Amino acid sequence: AGVDIVMTAGGLFGDLTWRRQLEELEAAVGRGDVPAERVDDAVRRVLRVKVACGLLRRAAASTPAGGDAAAAASRCPLFDAAVPPMGDAACVGCEAHRAAARRAVAKSCVLLVNEGGLLPLPAGEGGRPAAELLVTGIAADSLGRQCGGWSLEWQGCEGNAFTTGTTIADAIRAVQPGARLVSGRAAGRQAPWAGAASRPVAVVVTGEAPYAEGFGDVEELRLPPADARAAVALADAGWAVVLLLVTGRPLLLPPPLLSRVAAVLVAWLPGTEGDGVADVLFGRAPATGRLSFSWPHAMDQAAAAARLKGPLFPFGHGLQTRAVV
Repeated sequence: AGVDIVMTAGGLFGDLTWRRQLEELEAAVGRGDVPAERVDDAVRRVLRVKVACGLLRRAAASTPAGGDAAAAASRCPLFDAAVPPMGDAACVGCEAHRAAARRAVAKSCVLLVNEGGLLPLPAGEGGRPAAELLVTGIAADSLGRQCGGWSLEWQGCEGNAFTTGTTIADAIRAVQPGARLVSGRAAGRQAPWAGAASRPVAVVVTGEAPYAEGFGDVEELRLPPADARAAVALADAGWAVVLLLVTGRPLLLPPPLLSRVAAVLVAWLPGTEGDGVADVLFGRAPATGRLSFSWPHAMDQAAAAARLKGPLFPFGHGLQTRAVV
């Protein structure tokens, strides 16, 4: 079916180990069920990609970043010329890779709602916030949630102990050091400063726990209830609420919530580079992403076919902003 590489689940499911898979393929070739030419064709394509990425160069593992590796990258059609090839093991997680990931995060963010042009937020001057800024939500300070499943672990993980990177909360505070990070039930009880010159802003960073495969099956695609309640309470208290979704699939936005928030930004799973999300929030990068699927109103539209008529947001939806800094 056009598959050149087969992933094996090892011994997790029965005895379908990688050794048995090799034996079964060899037997299938021997019986004539799978032509040897088909295997050669698949291997040839895999080797072409490895050659293009510099993985088969003898010095690939020891070449310093920025030397011959950079020249090899410029010849590789799969990568930006400024990013060393994957074969340069010394550059895994290097600044060039993180910079490319940060740009990808910013370009993939999708702005669903932007009432009154709230985004991009003003960055302020000299470290002083242009408006009072509060950050809260279960995904605000968690690299594990940003990475999702099939990343740090098979089913993902929680917290920040498993890798290095920048959480969305830290990325926001790097732009506005005065931003307050509030967690737990206290978020919904925060009152804005009295006499503030401009409307205060609350960024509620929420989304699902990491998952992979069938472990992510749920009865309802809902937001964490505590974060949804906090967003409503903050809006009712006078905050302009930015709902920032960290998720790999659409989550339901019930009318009582959607009618109160001023902006909805989908960051998907930004991995270790929360700075890319902050770039869009504060206008360092424009919001240009568009939905690759329609967004459901309710669970009866969970199946894509049910969203052909009347989705909450249609395929291709995505509001645009301009970079301001």
